[in-house]
Amino acid sequence: MERHWWKTIIYIVALTLAHSLAAHPGNKSIPIPPKKKLHSTTHAQLQAVDKVTGTFSSITVAVGKSTFYKDLKIRLKYCGKSDQFSEPEGTAFLKIHQKVGEQTFKPLFSGWMFASSPAIHTLENHPRYSLWLTKCINLQKTSRSIEK
Repeated sequence: MERHWWKTIIYIVALTLAHSLAAHPGNKSIPIPPKKKLHSTTHAQLQAVDKVTGTFSSITVAVGKSTFYKDLKIRLKYCGKSDQFSEPEGTAFLKIHQKVGEQTFKPLFSGWMFASSPAIHTLENHPRYSLWLTKCINLQKTSRSIEK
């Protein structure tokens, strides 16, 4: 009996193609892995840059509190990190306002920031300041934070 090597090659190509099509994210028949579970933390550590002076600053803000960086008021609503057995991920929900008067603030940003993807959802369209999340941490004391 003659072996048809070309049938084997076609079979391997067909299996490879079927596997790659099944792995496509648009295919609803393939189960999507569960989202990473986040553990709440007490603080977020942010990195800020003043584009005019070129100075970088590290800012720590407590959950439920506000802090100021120059004329920006930063309020942290939530901060969480993934468990220690997966890739580290910090996720925070922030509200950022700019002081425009004595007691007047203009909203600049309200949304999620991700430590592993600083280019996504960051305060970068401000003409003077850029701000992004570096990590979520647990601390005992707060510094430079105000109640409001």
